[in-house]
Formats: sequence, C-alpha cells, structure tokens
Amino acid sequence: MKKAMMIVGVMILGAAAWAAAEVSAEETIFDLKPGAGVTEIDVAGLPPVIALRVKVDRLMGMPSMAPEARVASTYGDFGCEILGVELAQSGMHHELIMQDVFLVRVAWEPGVDLSGCALSITEPFSNRLYPVDLFMSY
Repeated sequence: MKKAMMIVGVMILGAAAWAAAEVSAEETIFDLKPGAGVTEIDVAGLPPVIALRVKVDRLMGMPSMAPEARVASTYGDFGCEILGVELAQSGMHHELIMQDVFLVRVAWEPGVDLSGCALSITEPFSNRLYPVDLFMSY
C-alpha cells in the first residue's frame, strides 16, 4: 500500500508543472514530460549538477532500457556534460504496464549571460524525444 501511495505521489508530482524542480539536500531534480516540447531550465543559482527525471513505460516482461542522453549543442562558452543515466525506481503503472523512472545527471558550467546547452533525451522503444535547454540568465 505504501509503495502504491508513493507511485501515485510521483505521478501527481510529474503532472504538476513543466520543469518544476524538486530540491533535496543532495540534488535538484526536474521532471520531464513527454510531448511537452522543449523544457527550458534557467540554471542560475542551481548546483553544478542537476538531475532530469524521465518516466518510461514498458510491457511487463520486457527488459528495462535506459533513455539515451546526449549534448546536442552548446552556446556562449557554457559547459555541459551528461554524467550518466541511472534507474531510480521501477514498478507497476497499469495492469500489464511497468514504469521505470530514470535520472539523467547533467553537470554544467556557466558561460556568458544567456549561454546554455541543448540536450536530447530519447526513449529507446518509442523514440519519444525529450528536448531540454539549460541556460544561464544573470
């Protein structure tokens, strides 16, 4: 029951707002929503490593596959690096559908005002794209 309540809580948080950040003592996490267009994140004042949360549905019995993440471009001397993709949680979503929650960790370094980077995160089964733009606005 507790696990079901946690999953419902995660789903509500994911639907609450685009690029809404969850801040813990250890990291800042942004939820990415499918079909939402480009998620824009102003990293001014954020820690140098952030996490992007991606929820991937799969049929029960199918293997879990992490999304692919890459830096598509950078501009204005902004530093941007994908540190890794890790499975944070896995559980039932619907009757025969499992949901895996992945965290894409990104390290960034500031450049000039309005500098940034474009990230491309893609689900392996559906090729669903989550475009992200990190930028620095002083």
